[in-house]
Amino acid sequence: MAIDADYEDSLADLLKLRFHFRQDGVESALENSHRGGHLWIFLASAPSADCRIYVCALALRLGIPVKGGRQREGIEVFPKHDVLKPAGMVMPSVDR
Repeated sequence: MAIDADYEDSLADLLKLRFHFRQDGVESALENSHRGGHLWIFLASAPSADCRIYVCALALRLGIPVKGGRQREGIEVFPKHDVLKPAGMVMPSVDR
């Protein structure tokens, strides 16, 4: 998973998340970007929905904003979807 943060003081928020991930035994890597940073999270075979819930719940508990709905600034958690369709997948057509 990846967390994108590009608002004022976002690096401080990413460092807070990284510290708490480490306390939970979750490895992560911080990458600076032009406007903030990215925090890459390495979880073994966990469903995307569960990972997003974990990350967003931790962020909110720490007072870190999560972008979405009425919240215009905050972290963004990727992937945003639960399942990827296989590349090149063609849906079968039904002949009548």
